[in-house]
Amino acid sequence: MHLVTGYGGKAHITADAVGAFNIGLIGSGEYVFNTGKKFAASVITSNTVRIMDGDLIMQGRHVTLKNGAYEELEISNGVNAMKRNDIIVARYTRNVKTGIEEVALAVVQGVSTDGTPSDPEITTGDIISGNCTLHEMPLWRIPITDLTVGKPVQLFKTLDALENMLQIVSFNRETGELVTKTADYTG
Repeated sequence: MHLVTGYGGKAHITADAVGAFNIGLIGSGEYVFNTGKKFAASVITSNTVRIMDGDLIMQGRHVTLKNGAYEELEISNGVNAMKRNDIIVARYTRNVKTGIEEVALAVVQGVSTDGTPSDPEITTGDIISGNCTLHEMPLWRIPITDLTVGKPVQLFKTLDALENMLQIVSFNRETGELVTKTADYTG
């Protein structure tokens, strides 16, 4: 056994331990938290999309873009009479030799077509296994028609704070039904 949140006299808290705690509390999914601007996306120029601050959880890994900060991503030019979907992702990488993990925003460019564009392939990996070297969490679809960058389309799910989830779910043994009620935290 290993006491993660107790004083051990030396550095002993690992990303894997915190990730496992996050998974136990939140689950193994991927969500944007209800903090900051929740990674809001806006088109700044014909080739630039701005992503605002926020926090996300990606298979137990907490990622933040600090409050008030933003990042700008370049979108490649469109083609006359063609359409394309690009996807903005949070890209997780892990260096096999050093074990260093990083996350950065990136654009996965789609393929231009004169028909209905499809989304580009996104790489999914299993961060929890410890063997993952690349995983991409889709955040926004950027539709491009001709040379025009369209309105970003949200692809992520949001997760509200636990304190705002004031419903208690219980199982009624007599009826076999789930019962929900609003918790009273005013007392």
